[in-house]
Amino acid sequence: MPHGLPHPPQPLSPGLGTWCSISMAADDMRRTEEDGDLRVFMQSIESLENGGLKFSFHFTLHTEGVDVAMVCDKMDKSREYTIT
Repeated sequence: MPHGLPHPPQPLSPGLGTWCSISMAADDMRRTEEDGDLRVFMQSIESLENGGLKFSFHFTLHTEGVDVAMVCDKMDKSREYTIT
């Protein structure tokens, strides 16, 4: 191991990189624009000890901010998850 590196280099996670999180969700695109009722913000993606993923979102519901978490369980096949 080269001098000065605290641990061996790790492979890059497939989740790293640019995410385009706004996608067409309605025929009326105003619904996904600022203050739209379908506007959702992803706060974080967390890797769980059991291999699952926890997604945390924030959105506005009736003028109030709401935080929601969704957990996906890891499937037997690599990179496949399910929502239960």
